Amino acid sequence: MIRENKTYAEITVGDEAHQKRVLTANDLYIFAHASGNLNPMHMPEAPDDAAHEIVAPSMWVGALVSSVLGNILPGAGTLYKSQSLTFINRAHVGDELTVTVRVAEKRPGNVVILETRISGRGNDVIAEGVAEVLAPIRKVRFDDEKLPKLLVQRHQHFDHLLERASHLEPLRTAVVAPEEPHALKGAMLAARRGIIIPILVGNAGRIHRAAKAAECDLNGVEIVDVETSQQAAAEAVRLVNGGRAGALMKGHLHTDELMHEVVKKDGGLARLRRLSHVFVMDVPGVNHLMLISDAAINIAPTLEDKVDITQNAIDLAIALGIEKPRVGVLSAVETVTPKIPSTLDAAILSKMAERGHRLWPAAPRS
Repeated sequence: MIRENKTYAEITVGDEAHQKRVLTANDLYIFAHASGNLNPMHMPEAPDDAAHEIVAPSMWVGALVSSVLGNILPGAGTLYKSQSLTFINRAHVGDELTVTVRVAEKRPGNVVILETRISGRGNDVIAEGVAEVLAPIRKVRFDDEKLPKLLVQRHQHFDHLLERASHLEPLRTAVVAPEEPHALKGAMLAARRGIIIPILVGNAGRIHRAAKAAECDLNGVEIVDVETSQQAAAEAVRLVNGGRAGALMKGHLHTDELMHEVVKKDGGLARLRRLSHVFVMDVPGVNHLMLISDAAINIAPTLEDKVDITQNAIDLAIALGIEKPRVGVLSAVETVTPKIPSTLDAAILSKMAERGHRLWPAAPRS
């Protein structure tokens, strides 16, 4: 948007400018980083023992006046001389705030006095005061789209999943070869969260050394001692097939070693559908989870494989709380091109979805 300022000569007493702004949780995080004010009263996610409501910092509210003065009235070239503010009410996340400035007086030396007000819910006044500024004397036009964008690194979607999982019984999980500190720490963190009951399958000596390095307490944790990572993968699959574990968790071993045991025709875990991998991503700035498949298992899938891969991802998305997943099939180009077979497969998948058709029956559900 191109903005144009109002010079001292153009300003008249009674001129007004307004701007609306919705207070978001990200605004509070950004202000905390910029100001260094880490008061829990201003943090969207306060400590569990906090017995107070979350409100915006008063100086964040006051800064909204500066945005109107610097962008609209008088606009570019404005310099503050002083600003008084009286805070009457508080702003909360989700509130739409209205900032109003009104020219009350013009003084010699390009000085302009403006009445300032910020209102919120029900037009209640949150803050009011008086600004004294030096108004610009030259006309300035600028593009406000050139400001670099900011992303706040949060994990709100993962946090939501953890909250949902906290109400479920922990799942007995065979952790394959957790013989490296990070691999072990992930499993033990899930255990502390109450998501899984880990069964550590691997070389006991290496597991205990990893636990010491990661400062993990293995007291009460079952360890199935085997020598090699390949043996650990085979034993973990047997635990699932035997009903002692309900899931596998990959530790410090190559994916090929684990998948070799999983996809075995005799004794493996493969069922009716093609096995596939899904990345579940909590992307800053995106208001929903993103799933990407298949990025780790199927190298050159056929059309039939892609049907299974797509259906697996849809079923997972629904299980994660996405009621109606939207599927995008990616290829090298955006149009159907006979010379690029993947675009033909994408067109067929799209038509199948349009007709509600499945090539293969759904896998049995436990």
